[in-house]
Amino acid sequence: MVRVAVFGMGCALCFGTVACGKDGENGSADAGMTVAQTTESQAIEELMQDWKLVQFTVKGETTKASSLPKNDLETVAPRFSFSDGTHVIFHNGMKDHSGTVREENGQYIITYDDTTQGMIATVSGDKLTIVNEKGTLEFVFEVRGEDPEEVEAEVVPMIEQWDESVVARYVASYEVTGEEIEDVLNKIGEDTAVYFTGTDYTVDVLMDLQDDGSVVIYYDYDAFIKTLEDNLSDKFNEIMIAKYEKDGISREALEKQMLHMGFKSLEEGLDNMRVTVLEMADPALRKMMNDNNMRMRLNWKEDGDKMYIVGRKDMEFNEDGSFDYTLQAAKTLTGKEYDLHFVPVNR
Repeated sequence: MVRVAVFGMGCALCFGTVACGKDGENGSADAGMTVAQTTESQAIEELMQDWKLVQFTVKGETTKASSLPKNDLETVAPRFSFSDGTHVIFHNGMKDHSGTVREENGQYIITYDDTTQGMIATVSGDKLTIVNEKGTLEFVFEVRGEDPEEVEAEVVPMIEQWDESVVARYVASYEVTGEEIEDVLNKIGEDTAVYFTGTDYTVDVLMDLQDDGSVVIYYDYDAFIKTLEDNLSDKFNEIMIAKYEKDGISREALEKQMLHMGFKSLEEGLDNMRVTVLEMADPALRKMMNDNNMRMRLNWKEDGDKMYIVGRKDMEFNEDGSFDYTLQAAKTLTGKEYDLHFVPVNR
């Protein structure tokens, strides 16, 4: 419901995007949109702050920033930037809208380049309030201060994160196909599944030997998700053009639609769509990994010049320091069994 509210807010603005624009008989967005002229203004230092979202209200329904998932707060939630006090960039989760700002009768008037609908901003202390001309939208921000929790929450890829308790780290990999990833995403009901068809992927599994004698085996979530998203980015335009052509919209017609919506080219419009799809795909991929969580704990021990998993005499480390382990089907993304060959990772 939170994401629906955020996207609903974006559509209520009536900025021209593929996601929100109305399709006519020829698949074009509403032809009634006109482009407003920007207005020159003096730099407004009061607006040149790092603003943090507090809440936004769409047609009387208020959403608190504190209720948004962290990923949504950083991607699809509304954001305003007044970097030079003259120009403004508004991100509504679907597209960045640029314009200018000027002071008038104690208020700040925002004029956008891609729509005739403006906004009015006021500052009171460390609070910034922005409303649209119709009064159907309201955004409340506050000046961002030091936030220790946000700093601590910064994600570091697991393969690079060496805890002092880790005596040795090993990595093994297995291959999955794009069709297998698509199948997993379809099973959890995600609309992003089709974007991962046709490309094979490598899944890294990490194994840490810790100083308390335990062994932890787990997926390198961040590295795998980054690989998926990088591959999606590389082939996104090709996928979308093929998808539209399958629906009866030619590349030429799609390009005309993008130009009508204010994009400079087909590629710029598709780049905008790619950002939106990636923002939606990231939580879906993380849900896929969490639903297939294979984190498990065993124990290890040294006996003379040999090292092995406690209680499993056949699970002895090889002479070259590598380790072989069969990952059961229930612990894999695809539901298939894989023979893993773990090799040491240099610190």
